[in-house]
Amino acid sequence: MSATIDSAAVVRFLRDNPDFLTRHPELYRHLAPPARPHGEVLADHMASMLHRARLDAADARAKAETRLGTE
Repeated sequence: MSATIDSAAVVRFLRDNPDFLTRHPELYRHLAPPARPHGEVLADHMASMLHRARLDAADARAKAETRLGTE
């Protein structure tokens, strides 16, 4: 079964669940961050995306070191 969700439904959901991306940081790798105008005080999505990418890279490095027997 396939459901179609329109933009308005997504907006309503995110407004009703403002911590959704905090609870699902893995989704940041799938999002295109907006450009940040100077002086605008908004959540810094780019910082969150970079943080998630760094965690993923550290995890991959640790797994590789374990498999290769190096640390």
